[in-house]
Amino acid sequence: MISNSKDLEEYGRYNIDIPIRQGYLYRKTFMTMGRKTLRPNWKMSWVIVSKQGLFFFDPHKVEATEAKGYVLTHEKNLQFTDESNPQEKKFQIAITSDVSNWVVVCQNWDEKDLWLRAFKQASEQARETKLKKKGNEENGSSVELTNNAEVSGDDTPRTTIGKLVPDDLSKAAPTVFQMKANVLVKIKEAKELETPDSTSSNMCPYAVLTMEHGLAHTKVEQNTSEPKWKEDFNFQITRLPTDLHVVIFDKGRFGSDDIIGQIIVKVESARAGADKEDWFPIRPVVPGEKSSGKVNMRIECRYDLSTQGKVTFGVPLVDLQARHPTRVLPDICFKCISRLYARNLTTEGLFRVPGNKNRMRAYEIQFDQNPDQDIQFSQGEDEHTIAGLLKLFLRELPEPPIPHALYGQVLQLDKISDKNEKVEQVREIMAKLPKHNYNLLQCMCCLLHRITMFSHINLMKETNLAIVFGAVFAYPPSSQHVSKQQFLTQHLPALSSVCELMIASYADIFNNEKVLDCLVHSQNEMSQYEILVKDTSNVPSYAEELKTKQKKEDNLTVNKDNTTNLSESNSEIIEVQE
Repeated sequence: MISNSKDLEEYGRYNIDIPIRQGYLYRKTFMTMGRKTLRPNWKMSWVIVSKQGLFFFDPHKVEATEAKGYVLTHEKNLQFTDESNPQEKKFQIAITSDVSNWVVVCQNWDEKDLWLRAFKQASEQARETKLKKKGNEENGSSVELTNNAEVSGDDTPRTTIGKLVPDDLSKAAPTVFQMKANVLVKIKEAKELETPDSTSSNMCPYAVLTMEHGLAHTKVEQNTSEPKWKEDFNFQITRLPTDLHVVIFDKGRFGSDDIIGQIIVKVESARAGADKEDWFPIRPVVPGEKSSGKVNMRIECRYDLSTQGKVTFGVPLVDLQARHPTRVLPDICFKCISRLYARNLTTEGLFRVPGNKNRMRAYEIQFDQNPDQDIQFSQGEDEHTIAGLLKLFLRELPEPPIPHALYGQVLQLDKISDKNEKVEQVREIMAKLPKHNYNLLQCMCCLLHRITMFSHINLMKETNLAIVFGAVFAYPPSSQHVSKQQFLTQHLPALSSVCELMIASYADIFNNEKVLDCLVHSQNEMSQYEILVKDTSNVPSYAEELKTKQKKEDNLTVNKDNTTNLSESNSEIIEVQE
């Protein structure tokens, strides 16, 4: 094993405190340390990559001092070959040398690319260390490589956010704080498990769960294909979104466990409304293999208290307001609303056409990791991306703009047939909102009302926008246990109807049609905004100017078309006369 290897004793123990990359991989061994494997098969390992080599640990005993296998970075003719085939959804890397032959499988292209970079980086660092040691020996000095030695700048893993994400982001980017969130995974039971080598009566299934660098496993259920684990596991993560990786094994009687399959669940949000509970289907680990069964799990993610006080997404409105009490709206809402109001009221399909997910994710990271910086959109940024970012922020709120305490009253509005009475009831509900909730809803409804003024151009009427925002402005608390089917058939129509009324009758409910003009002119400053809202007579209306300008352009277009038609008619008359 590693502890008895002369090569490692000469080269120095690997430093687990500064791994270049570590994580969870599937590997198949064809040859190790010059010895061929008689029966190569896929096994799961916790892999640590350092400048001394690649080390494969038992996934249940990551803390062990001995690895199940290893590839040393100074092996002759060591190569890392990308053998991926995206069309077949196969993402694997071949690791070969004169004495080793391994294949590791990744889950997607990005993961494969990160591991391949880490392997090559480890090999390069080993080469640099060897050259440095050789140079010191030629100068009559020697360098000891010990576990507790301080690592010089040349030996430190060159990891950056743009390439390999280090375990400690503060080393790579001191200005970016370390986001922390806690994930609770409740793995309850599984059904319909099958393996080629076992029958349902003699299966002994267990599950291994990993998230970032956290690893846990359930107990082994004896002689059943429908295990009842009913266990809870906690993981601490440092980024969102991230993947929960669950692998189901059948415990072997002679030390070799069979892989039944895997489940990968993307955890994207830290709000209560994004909790996931379902029967998740089991997929094959290696493309081409078969798997069956499903696992019942519940996944809850919440920000750590230290993080909740800094990030922007997934934080209650009251907390955002407490951080910046002089602002009318959270900074991201102000920037999105003012940008759309100033430039994009006539954009076709606004809030209906999806934005660029990668750009939205990039802005989300910027606002989360730099909460006190003045982040601006690029001049040519796509308006659908900005609209999508605003919707994402609203959906990520732990509680909707209309709080859960008022949700029952909102549903009851659908039973009122008289429009005037319904408007009065909506006005009473709005009066019960906290100030920051009211400001946000007022500005959002005003923006949506302005968009409908140009519905002949943007094709977004009150009904279209209500379908988008009905379930964003209000949704039931998780404590009510409303099923998805029940929500879609009973709750959503009522919410959309109320939202449509709030947009169409905006002036009757909020009594201020110039609230966005006041917001833009005050630059989101509360004191100035309150002064302008009290007397809007001197506040110019941008929407009215835009509407007048659009009418002039439409008239010019009509006149131009009439002139063109007239000239064509004259030409036809001349041709007939000739």
